[in-house]
Amino acid sequence: MKRTRITVHLSTIRRCFKDKVYECHLPRRTFREGKKARHETVANLLALPPVVNDVIRMALSGRKMVPVDEAFEPLKSLPTGHVRAVRAVWKFGVPPVRNGNFAWVQHIIHHLSPTGYAGFVLANGSMSSNQSGEGEVRKNLVEGDVVNCRVALRKLAATEAGER
Repeated sequence: MKRTRITVHLSTIRRCFKDKVYECHLPRRTFREGKKARHETVANLLALPPVVNDVIRMALSGRKMVPVDEAFEPLKSLPTGHVRAVRAVWKFGVPPVRNGNFAWVQHIIHHLSPTGYAGFVLANGSMSSNQSGEGEVRKNLVEGDVVNCRVALRKLAATEAGER
């Protein structure tokens, strides 16, 4: 039995059983015996996450892998949790660092469809406070025709409704 040019590739096998699809990733050696192509299974990668299987597939295809710190050079780094690090550009203004109300509102607006609606329950003070740029963000939300109405509940209305 003469084997020539052995190559290894990652095969993905999908099988259906009772309306479920099962996927199995198998690294295989491919070789020829006469006129027939033969496959020899090397391992079963069923327990690995799909991302790892993709990396193995790229490595077996000959792509060069380099560590991230060698491939990229950071130009600027902001502290973890910093508002500007989370969202590089805020459409209606940069929300205050210590108050996430308007960061959350802008995040939801960003993910709405063009004809979508959203309702927010915020503290009464969030619509009148001017600390740390909240007033500017609120003004831009109103001028951007994003706010349809504002309802202010009387003090303790929410807790009274919960007790009924």
